[in-house]
Amino acid sequence: MNNIACWNIHGLNWPNKQEDVKIFLYDKKIRLVGLLETKTKEQNVQRVTNMLFPNWQWVHNFLLNSKGRIWLAWRPNSYQTHLIGMLDQLIHCKVTQLSTNKNFYLNMIYGLNHELQQEQLWVDLKDIAKSMDAAWCLTGDFNTLRFKEDRIRGNEVQDHELREFISLLEPCELHELKST
Repeated sequence: MNNIACWNIHGLNWPNKQEDVKIFLYDKKIRLVGLLETKTKEQNVQRVTNMLFPNWQWVHNFLLNSKGRIWLAWRPNSYQTHLIGMLDQLIHCKVTQLSTNKNFYLNMIYGLNHELQQEQLWVDLKDIAKSMDAAWCLTGDFNTLRFKEDRIRGNEVQDHELREFISLLEPCELHELKST
């Protein structure tokens, strides 16, 4: 699993932001990417993806979330991706890295902003965990924290804000990987 990225882009409508993404994908040799919170209207998706991802394959979750908060794109000469399921807060797929012929599961996640809205995400991930028979990578923006120190600005983190996310990790046998 290499050359994978996830970017909470906070809007992708402007040509300069699209150019930033293209440069990033090229410079880092990214072969599979999740773009979150693109704020692109569904009628503009084809135009934006044609610009960003020529000769790539991609999916988005507009059918389940009117804001289409999750986009997943991959280079078909590097990865084969089989979509297993799509929900309003995640895209679940099985991926084969073609250079190694190794399989792994991938969930590209954009958690909703409020605790009550996130409850279904935790239920869905616990259900998915029961069927895992290979490596499983969860990446994205969970819109929650694991440690109080993870919040840099804003209101002080309350213990209840951490509880659900932390309770997901152990039963699902998940471990946080270092990222940049």
